[in-house]
This record gives sequence, structure tokens and C-alpha cells, in this order.
Amino acid sequence: MIFLIGKRFARESGMTLLPQEKVLDLYGRRVLIMHGDTLCTDDAGYQAFRAKVHKPWLQTLFLALPLFIRNRIAARMRAGSKAANSSKSLEIMDVNPQAVVAEMEKHHVQWLIHGHTHRPDVHELSANGKPRVPRCFRRLAQRRVDGQSHAG
Repeated sequence: MIFLIGKRFARESGMTLLPQEKVLDLYGRRVLIMHGDTLCTDDAGYQAFRAKVHKPWLQTLFLALPLFIRNRIAARMRAGSKAANSSKSLEIMDVNPQAVVAEMEKHHVQWLIHGHTHRPDVHELSANGKPRVPRCFRRLAQRRVDGQSHAG
């Protein structure tokens, strides 16, 4: 199911909608949180798809369709995505390290928490002699469930 959260739903649910990129102060450390899909710059097919589905007019049109049609479209999109991803290398579907460092430097942060990737983990990078620690959130959440560390 495709789920687009609108301002009204967020307000009625007590949620706060965040921008695509948000810098937080976590325990005295500047941390960038983001979805992470924009960091997968080597996956040209996904980036082209993303550019289309993030158009507000297309989202408005999609949401105007009856739910059963939206569900059919979503099922076809998931099947197409699964088929496309089965032939892609994991490296292409992962974040591009240069894109990660560029975002972290743009926001002046040392930590990045993101999701989306197909290779969740804790990565350690450096740029300009400074450590950069992007963390894929899905792996950190999984760690709580399976009890394993990011290294194991």
C-alpha cells in the first residue's frame, strides 16, 4: 500500500511532519536525519522514478483515484521494483559515499541517520580528516530485535 501522509492526517494523529533533511541536536551532537533514498545516486533508475513520484501534481492525481485502483497501482509498482532490484548489484542500491559526505558537510554534521538502503549497517567514513558516521536506521532497529551488534 502506498501511504502519503498529509498535513491534516498528521495534525489529527499528533504527528510532526519533517522536511526531507532535518538536523537535530542529540546529546550535544549535530545529527542529520533523512530518508536516505537521495543518497543512492548510483541507482539512476530509482532516481528517475523518485523524481516522478515526488511531483505534487502526480500525488494529488493519485490520491484522487479510488482506493482499489491505488492498491492495484501500488501492487504493480512493488512487483516492478522487486523485479528491477533483483538484477541490480547491492552496491548500486546502496548510498554513494561521496553523496553521504557531501550531505554531511553541507549540514555541518558528523552523524547521519538514514533508512531506505538495501545494505543497512553502521559505516565509518572520513572527509577532510574528520570522522563521519552515517548510520542506516533499519539496521539499528533490527539490532534491538535480534540482539546483535552492527558488527555481528
